[in-house]
Amino acid sequence: NNGVLLGDERLRFVATDLVFAGGPFDAGYFELADRPLSVEERLVVRLGEEKGRPGPPPALGPVEWPQARRDTALRKYNAEYAVGGLAEIERARGMAEAVLIAEGSHRSVFVSWARHLVRELGLGLVGDSLTRFVRLFVETFGLVGDRLEVVEDGVDRLVVHRFSRLAVPQYENWAVLPRVIEEAFARAWCVVSRVVGEEVEVTVEESRSDGAEATVWRFREIG
Repeated sequence: NNGVLLGDERLRFVATDLVFAGGPFDAGYFELADRPLSVEERLVVRLGEEKGRPGPPPALGPVEWPQARRDTALRKYNAEYAVGGLAEIERARGMAEAVLIAEGSHRSVFVSWARHLVRELGLGLVGDSLTRFVRLFVETFGLVGDRLEVVEDGVDRLVVHRFSRLAVPQYENWAVLPRVIEEAFARAWCVVSRVVGEEVEVTVEESRSDGAEATVWRFREIG
């Protein structure tokens, strides 16, 4: 689906080596067809075709690609890669399937990485359990360049999602993250909370997909 995400439906990938077929690695190359391709034509398998040996990527010039530009490109790519897969699942299999995969994959990734991120981001000694968990949420989305603001609301915390890269406008209804996907992420974070402290209920209070200025997440400690 690289061609779809890049806005050129002529792009396809040709696989020349596959580990499951006995190859030493997974390898291949991209090529442009002379016409837009159907979904079934975006991947072609030509095992054994010789197209050179894999090597390192070409170096990026420091003038055209200063470090700040590289960092921005990486954050944008990471965000679009994650959400683009869900958008394609929704297109091919429906939103219900995309929601299930969004919740399951998000939960699996962050249950696995939560403790490491707490250490890596220096959050181990940050305030109480709820404050620490909210900071983990904010810092995690910040890794892809999102901007979030924390607001106290009684004993709860509200996180206002001011700006997000988690969008793939190439897909219909994905110019902003659909509310049902945000709610899937919220349910996943409820489980993640138990990995790093007290259980926290995470819900979506407002959503940009409903026309709100910003998505607002509510965090409420349970118990």
